Amino acid sequence: MKEGIMETVSETIQPSGDKDIGEFACFVVNEERYAVDIMKVREVARYQTVSRLPRFPSFVEGVINLRGNIIPVVDMRKRLGLAPADPTKRTRIIIMSVMEKILGAIVDEAREVVRVPRSEVKLPPKFVKAIESDYLSGVIERENGLIFILDFDRIFTSEEKAGLSAEVPE
Repeated sequence: MKEGIMETVSETIQPSGDKDIGEFACFVVNEERYAVDIMKVREVARYQTVSRLPRFPSFVEGVINLRGNIIPVVDMRKRLGLAPADPTKRTRIIIMSVMEKILGAIVDEAREVVRVPRSEVKLPPKFVKAIESDYLSGVIERENGLIFILDFDRIFTSEEKAGLSAEVPE
């Protein structure tokens, strides 16, 4: 990916409006490709230092100040049960709407936006669904491998959602 290609999604990506086409912002975590529906994404920001606050749920890394907005940030490595890694120059924070709140997700790298016919989005295999819980909503097959589509509205348990609602200002 060229540097800056997805730096500000809202300025560079215009949804097609075609309901038969799915549009997904792709990213990498631990060398695996994932995606989120582009309609959830506000922008992709360069990594910045995260301020840690006490008493946040364990999956929340902390908060960032993005142009005057305080945004809670989740480390996707932790959320997916993987070992943490130090940020690199490719690390990004995907800013998105989740559960009617703005949330950042730290990823190893932001990639392209893929546009695929919705008919090509496969349901996750049952064994993967058991591992990934409810938040794996689909799989896209590409020549260079699979892309797992995450549903960020379902990525948190009810208890975690309550923790976010109680402790994170809008």
